[in-house]
Amino acid sequence: MDSITEYTSYRKYIKDFYEDEKRKGKFTWRKFASLAGYSSPVFLKLVCDGTGNLGDSAIDNVAKAMGLAGFEREYFGLLVLLDRTESNTEKAHIVEELKQLASKHRAKVLDGDAFDYFKDWKNPVLREIAAAMPTSTANEMADMCLQKVTVGEVKDSLAFMMKNQLLQKDVEGYHMTNQTLTSSSGGPAPIAIREMHRQMGTFALDSLDSVPIDERDVSGLTLGVSEKSFAQIKDELARFRKKILAIAMAGGETERVYRLNLQFFPMSKKLK
Repeated sequence: MDSITEYTSYRKYIKDFYEDEKRKGKFTWRKFASLAGYSSPVFLKLVCDGTGNLGDSAIDNVAKAMGLAGFEREYFGLLVLLDRTESNTEKAHIVEELKQLASKHRAKVLDGDAFDYFKDWKNPVLREIAAAMPTSTANEMADMCLQKVTVGEVKDSLAFMMKNQLLQKDVEGYHMTNQTLTSSSGGPAPIAIREMHRQMGTFALDSLDSVPIDERDVSGLTLGVSEKSFAQIKDELARFRKKILAIAMAGGETERVYRLNLQFFPMSKKLK
């Protein structure tokens, strides 16, 4: 079974622990629950299914039942906290705690690099600028950003992307690699992506006043849809994003870095 630092969901870890023990011998949900101090033989199964939750008082007992101690017990407790926290800002703080705890014990958090990449708008923007201006300095890249960024932040971003093979540098300068950062469902990266959407949404609002109309395109629709139409529209938006990416990749050398926000969200409750 993988180390707990390979997990971003405590429910998935409990389920995998159960499946691993079951393969070794006669291990049931009843026995597992008993080891953790539960009278209900199926409670931990309900937790894994998402219909039950661990309270603070149960964390130690469940961790002990799975043989977790020391930093692994602390890591498990943080995963439980991550699951129950609704605030995106607080989730981001917990992810940082997970990474620091794992790093201290020479372990690696699954999706940790993806989290670092997506949590700040500077990384994808500077990646495009560096590839388009391969021999430019950090100071020149900072000057090219419409949003305020320091030279030190540019250097940190470039160093991070080269470390994770998102950028390469040789005698001819910077080059964008084909390497992409992916994330598991429900892991740290989606938390960071939500923050990036928030940052980019703010920039989009600012552009209404700061960017000439002939250098931007902002439009929208307000419409009533059925659940079926909603699903079809989401699929169509996904195809549209792929088409836009293909157009950009076939369009020759980069002359400017743009951000495309696609926002499709409800403006009413479900109508009776």
